[in-house]
Amino acid sequence: MAKVRCAVRIAFVAAGGFDESGLDRVTPALLWLIERLARSHDVSVYVLQYHDRPRRYELCGATVHDLGRPRGLWRQYAALVRAIRQEPAVDVLHGYMALPAGFAAASAGRRLGIGSVVTFDSGEFASLPDIDYGLQRRSRQRLAVAATARLADRVTVCSPCPPRRTRWPTELRVHRANEACLSSHNDETELRVSQIESFLLVTTQELRIVPKNVVSEHAATWPNAQRVEPTSRT
Repeated sequence: MAKVRCAVRIAFVAAGGFDESGLDRVTPALLWLIERLARSHDVSVYVLQYHDRPRRYELCGATVHDLGRPRGLWRQYAALVRAIRQEPAVDVLHGYMALPAGFAAASAGRRLGIGSVVTFDSGEFASLPDIDYGLQRRSRQRLAVAATARLADRVTVCSPCPPRRTRWPTELRVHRANEACLSSHNDETELRVSQIESFLLVTTQELRIVPKNVVSEHAATWPNAQRVEPTSRT
């Protein structure tokens, strides 16, 4: 008997990057992600910091709910909870970047009893005062990042070097891994590579793809690594 694939209702939360045009002020990687997810699942996107007034439109097979740029984390969280309650039951919340979307998504998940995933894909672990970059520069931001990690059911990290002091969930999904960095962690971090998704190096607008044999050679040296054949996109 053939297996029946059940669609999952996904609420994807982001600060922006989903303009209705699909061309201006968008994040292409997120559009591709949403488009691919929407092929098999019911996807809604909740945008926290874009239009001045709430609006709703279709984009890449998903329904975008712009919440009208509420000010502050707590207002964004409250607006997200209200918006989700007005829609059919959601199976999983996915917040992109710790602040503000990750915090709002993880908090809403706890409030509504919905599983949550947060992707750290910005300066969550950085502190570069000279260029005013990173969420580890101020105590309030550090607390917010730590709270987001604790509230979320799963955390995915797009940086190869999470700080050793962070206590991760049991399963950490690493998108772009660096052998030297991974091998520098001691056993107490309980770091496990569960999936390897991308091995792309971008240098001054030139895209280079690491040869497959190099990927296999390095991946074989990582303990507890699961082999996953990467997919290509043209």
